[in-house]
Amino acid sequence: MLSASKLAGYLSHNLMRPDCGSAALKEGSSLVASRNLRSLCVRPCDVADAERHLRGSGRPVVAAVAFPHGSTDTSIKVAETQKLIDDGAKEIIAVANMGRLVSEKFEYAEQDLKAVTLTAF
Repeated sequence: MLSASKLAGYLSHNLMRPDCGSAALKEGSSLVASRNLRSLCVRPCDVADAERHLRGSGRPVVAAVAFPHGSTDTSIKVAETQKLIDDGAKEIIAVANMGRLVSEKFEYAEQDLKAVTLTAF
C-alpha cells in the first residue's frame, strides 16, 4: 500500500486560479515544502515569487506556457518560455494550440510545441 508521504511526492499543488493572490502563493509554497509535494504549479506572473518562496526546499516551480488554450503565437510562447526559465521555473507545461488541432493543422501544432521544447532545452 502506498503511504501518504510517498503519495505526496507524486502530487503537484496547482495555483493557476485567476484570483490567486500573494497570500495564497505564500501559503501554497509553504504547503508544498512542508508536505514534500512534488512541485508547485503557478501562473507565469507568479514564477519569480514562487521560486523565492521555495528556494532551498528542493521542490520545483512549474509554469504553463499559453495557458489555458494555447492560442498564443509561437514567437510569444518562445519568449514566455524563456522568461519563465529566467524567473526560476524548473518545469514548463506547454499548452497545445487547441484551435489549430481542431482545425487539423497538425504540422503547425507540432512546430509550435517543438519551438517551446527547443527553448526549454
